[in-house]
Amino acid sequence: MANTKASNSDATTQAQVTDNPNAPREYVMLKEKRILKRWREKGESITLTPSQAEYHLRNKNLELKKESK
Repeated sequence: MANTKASNSDATTQAQVTDNPNAPREYVMLKEKRILKRWREKGESITLTPSQAEYHLRNKNLELKKESK
């Protein structure tokens, strides 16, 4: 694994979401469930692309994290 510091270009911003509709977004777990080969607890925050989250959103396992302003 690389021990380099993440660059500013790695950060997801609102501008990137509009540029790339499949950019990763923050979701909150509504149920305990195994997602991406890892057990996720209720209330845990998880970063997924919309295409990865689609199935879980339809089955009420996830919801999009509300942004605090």
